[in-house]
Amino acid sequence: MTLLVSSIVLSILGTAPECVFISEVAYDVGDEDTDEWFELVNLSNRVVGLDEVRVGDEETIGGAEAMLAFPVGTTMEPWSNVVVATNAAAFFTVTGRHPDFEVKATVGDVGKMSFDRTLGGARFELANTNDELLLVDALGVVIDGVSWGTALAKSGVRNTPVTGSGLTITRPFSASSGPETWRAGQPTPKDVAISGLSGTVPTEGEGEGEGEGEGEGEGEG
Repeated sequence: MTLLVSSIVLSILGTAPECVFISEVAYDVGDEDTDEWFELVNLSNRVVGLDEVRVGDEETIGGAEAMLAFPVGTTMEPWSNVVVATNAAAFFTVTGRHPDFEVKATVGDVGKMSFDRTLGGARFELANTNDELLLVDALGVVIDGVSWGTALAKSGVRNTPVTGSGLTITRPFSASSGPETWRAGQPTPKDVAISGLSGTVPTEGEGEGEGEGEGEGEGEG
C-alpha cells in the first residue's frame, strides 16, 4: 500500500485514521503465550485517535481469533509509535522496558487492550507458519495488514515468508510515500525508521497508554 502523506485522511469522529500502519510484528517467539508483540506508527503530523481502530489476527468477521480494541480515548502523537504486547511483564524481562499496552493484565500501569467480540473472539495468539495481523476499522474494513507463510492474504495485504525464530517482520517508512517493503530482522521495538523526516520518531512514553478503561482480562492462549 502506498499512501502520500499529503493525501492522508486524518482521524475524525466515527472513522479510523488511515495514517496509522503496522510497523513491526514479533510472532515467532520463545513463548507464544507471553512474548508476542506488535507495533503501530502514526505516519502524519497530526494527533490521531484510536477509538475506531481494531487490530488482530481474525480474517473473517465474527471468527474465533482476536480483534483487539484500544482503551477509550487513546491517541497517538504525530510521527509516534506504540507497542502492544501480549504480556507486559514478559516484555519487560526481554527488553528492559514496558510496552504501551498489553493484552493480559500483568502490569497495573500499562494500558489494557480489550476484545471486540463483534469482529472476533478472545484468543490472541499469532501462529508461526500461517497467520496474519490486520489493522481494521470498527466495521472490519482493512486499513493495513501483513500475512506470512501459507496464509491467504486479504485483498491489499502483502504476504511475506516466515521469519526465523526470534526475528520479527518489520518495514521502514518514507515521510513522503508511506510504507516500504516488509523484511525479517532483529527486534527493534519503539524504533521505527522513517526516511525524509528530520529528528527522531517520538514515542508515547514507557508504559503510558492514554485513555481509560480496562480490558477483559487475560485472553485464552
